[in-house]
Amino acid sequence: MRYWLDADVIINAHNTHYPIGIANKFWLWMDRVVAEGVIVSPKRVFDEVIKNRKADDSLLIWMHRHKLDGLCIKPTPEVDGIVTEIGDWVFSNPQYPNHQRLEFSKGADAWLIAAAEHDKGTVVTNESDKFPNSQRVRIPDVCHHFGVRRLTMDQLIREIPADF
Repeated sequence: MRYWLDADVIINAHNTHYPIGIANKFWLWMDRVVAEGVIVSPKRVFDEVIKNRKADDSLLIWMHRHKLDGLCIKPTPEVDGIVTEIGDWVFSNPQYPNHQRLEFSKGADAWLIAAAEHDKGTVVTNESDKFPNSQRVRIPDVCHHFGVRRLTMDQLIREIPADF
C-alpha cells in the first residue's frame, strides 16, 4: 500500500517539528520511504508545495530531488474520472456553500483523494475530522464519503517503521 501525502503534511513537517537541515533523521527517513515508493504525491500536491518558494529554499530543493521518485505523479484517465465524481459530490452537497465548493475545486485535495482511491492507498493529511458539520470541504469528510483510508502524519510515522 502507498501513502499519498497532502501538501500540508510536507509543508508543516518542514515549518514546524522537522525543519530540513535540523531534523536530518526525519528527512533521511522520508528520502528512504519516497525512494522505496511507499510515500507518493500527485502532481497537484507537488505544485502546491513548491508554489512561491525561492530557488534556494530547502523544501523546494528536496521536492525537486524527489520529483521523479513519486512526489509528482501525473493523473491517469481513471484518476481524472474519480476527480469528476468527487467534484459532483461536493457541488451537489447542500452542506457546502458555493464559495467553499469553488475553493475546494481550485486545490489539490480532490486529486489527492482520487489518486489514493484509484491506488487503494491511504491519504495522509493534517486536516482534522473533529468538525463533521463544517461548511468547509475537508479531506477527512471526502475520504469518509468515498471510503478512502486517511491518517495523520503522526499516525503514519507510527505505521511505517521510523528510526528517528
